[in-house]
Amino acid sequence: MKRRFLRTPAVLASLLWLAPAAALAETAEAPDPTLEPRVAEIMPLAPTSILLDVARAGDGYIAVGERGHILRSRDGQTWQQMQAPVRRMLNRLRFSDGQQGWAVGYDAAILETTNAGRTWEIRHFDPEAQPLYDLALLDGDRAIAVGGRGLVLRTEDGGKNWEPIENDVFDLQFHLFSITQLANGDLLITAEKGLLAHSEDEGRNWRMLAPAYTGSFFGALPYQDAGAVVFGLRGHVYVLEDAAAVDNENPLTWDEFEAQTVTDAEELRELGYRQVDSGTLQGLFGGTRLADGGYLLVGVNGVALRSDPAVTGFQALAYDNPSTLNQVLSNQDRALAVGRNGATWLSLKQGWRKLK
Repeated sequence: MKRRFLRTPAVLASLLWLAPAAALAETAEAPDPTLEPRVAEIMPLAPTSILLDVARAGDGYIAVGERGHILRSRDGQTWQQMQAPVRRMLNRLRFSDGQQGWAVGYDAAILETTNAGRTWEIRHFDPEAQPLYDLALLDGDRAIAVGGRGLVLRTEDGGKNWEPIENDVFDLQFHLFSITQLANGDLLITAEKGLLAHSEDEGRNWRMLAPAYTGSFFGALPYQDAGAVVFGLRGHVYVLEDAAAVDNENPLTWDEFEAQTVTDAEELRELGYRQVDSGTLQGLFGGTRLADGGYLLVGVNGVALRSDPAVTGFQALAYDNPSTLNQVLSNQDRALAVGRNGATWLSLKQGWRKLK
């Protein structure tokens, strides 16, 4: 039987991981399960509205965001809104090559493009379902999408059919914010309340990793051969040197109300974690690998943090941008970030400073 939990105002605030305005925009437009999805409106201000993700596609870039906005650009500066078959917020983009890509969002919407984002078709839509937050592409036919309250969907036929994956970990009904394929092919899901789920068999089976932190993890990036850099609420960053070596936790006996954040370095090491001081208390929503092998993380109030490849510490980009950033994409000596006010280029040649 699935467990249901009451959420305090503090916990609810932590779940507004995309941006407060984005969450309000979604709650103001309650879905009607009797209606077909409505197409997104073409809006002149869409390029400066809330954008949640950006990806390379063909000879340019694609970005997605609130109200089903899908934008296309050659240079990351001038954007054109594409026709989209849904009007609900789109959270994540994934491209398998320069032409074929997927977008996921609210109402469990899954959209596909086969022409670098010029046109899109609905592959899944359920206005009674939880939102989808991320998608992992395993190959041309197989993909796994994750979302709210433990929702996990899998396709084996290129997106024609999507079936739910059931597991004791997902029965906790936590919001699953990201799914990342590590360098060795393993999969890692990050979620609220410090939940991390790991699979060594392409998502057929999952185990809960022993938690080290009680706050939300909003994303992860591959680290070396079998590890990950996970990041989230209040600037928390942890390195898993080897995800498969992290201790197990039994989701059937684990009690979220007794869980505590581990602060002792030796105890963290025994669990399989290494905490890295980010130098900020701002929430970190997105990240990318840099050309030098380092990492760039972005988040609340425009924070942009760069680390070395070994992730031993962070420096902050010295620039004036108070607008929250949700995701970032590296491009040699600069990075394309999207957030509360649309898209912006960050120069990686600007000054960097320690936050402490």
